[in-house]
Amino acid sequence: MLRRETHRPDGVVPWDELVASHLDGPRLEHSRRTAAFAADLARRFGLDPSAAYRAALLHDIDKGVPAAQLLDRVRRLGLTGELVEPPWPEILHGPVAAAELMALGLDPEEAAAIAEHTTGRAGMGPLSMVVYVADKIEPGRDYEGVEALRRDVGPDLVGTMRRVMTDQVAHMLRRGAPVHPTSLGTWNWLSTKGEDGAGR
Repeated sequence: MLRRETHRPDGVVPWDELVASHLDGPRLEHSRRTAAFAADLARRFGLDPSAAYRAALLHDIDKGVPAAQLLDRVRRLGLTGELVEPPWPEILHGPVAAAELMALGLDPEEAAAIAEHTTGRAGMGPLSMVVYVADKIEPGRDYEGVEALRRDVGPDLVGTMRRVMTDQVAHMLRRGAPVHPTSLGTWNWLSTKGEDGAGR
């Protein structure tokens, strides 16, 4: 479980210290780049940059936890729903961390963004979209097509999310890898949205 020794006497959790106590090296640097990029995106789309920064900073805090431990935490936390049933070890770090961080006082909307950062979710909110996009195309990411995705950001958040999600799903299909049902549901939902987020 996420450790609580970083709590201050006033009850405030210093989230940056919490992340640094659980991550290091490239994963910590990725989280910090994602947080800065998410804050920039939030400003562009009229959202709270502090919330975006915090959620993105924390999004991979459980990434290095072994699958067996994540499965045990799912059971102990009593988690249910499409992100954990049936369990896909590759995505459990998101919903597990979200539940643990909410217990430490994290805002539910920010926790949702953490839970959904690998798969998205049909009906996901703007903050979740910002964190998803930031995670996939932050400046340290280097894969074919990422520069074009970064250039194509905005001015519409739903359209940006749809382009990034489409690229992610297409990449998995090209590899012959399975695509999580929630990812497919997210893509199907996004495909019904116009550029302003309205249904087509």
